[in-house]
Amino acid sequence: MFERQDEAVAFITQTFQTLGPFDGVLAFSQGASFLSLLCALRKGEGRPQAVEAIDFDFAVVISGFRALGKDKASVYDTQFQVPSLHIYGSTDNVVPFEVSKRLTESYANKTVVEHTGGHFVPWPGADTPERKAIVAFFDERLTAKQQKEK
Repeated sequence: MFERQDEAVAFITQTFQTLGPFDGVLAFSQGASFLSLLCALRKGEGRPQAVEAIDFDFAVVISGFRALGKDKASVYDTQFQVPSLHIYGSTDNVVPFEVSKRLTESYANKTVVEHTGGHFVPWPGADTPERKAIVAFFDERLTAKQQKEK
C-alpha cells in the first residue's frame, strides 16, 4: 500500500521525538489511511508493535480508508481505543463513503460526521448537526486534556 512505509514510520517517530508531544493527528485521504496504521502503532493502544514515541490523544480521519494489503489486514483485527473524529462525504467519488464508513468500524471511541459533499474537507454552516458534532468532539478533547493536566 505505502511505498517506503518503514521510512515514513521512522520519520514520524523522529518527528514525535523531536517536536512532540502532539495532542492529536489530522489526516486526509491516503494520509488518513496511513494515520490508521499510526493508530495501531500508538503507545496508548497497548499492542505489541507499539512505538513508544508515537503518542497522541486523538485522531481526525477525513475521507479515510483501510490500508490495503494482506500484511495490513491484522492491523484492523482489534479496534483502536484512541478517540477519533471521522469526516467523509456521501458523494465522494475518490473514496466512496462506504469505504470510509468501513474504516470507522476499526475505532471504538468514535464520532462520525457524514456530509453531503465529495472528497474535500467541509466546513458546515453554523447550527448544523455536522458543525455541532465537530465542535463537541474538540470540546471533549479539550476537557480531557485539562483533566489530564490536573
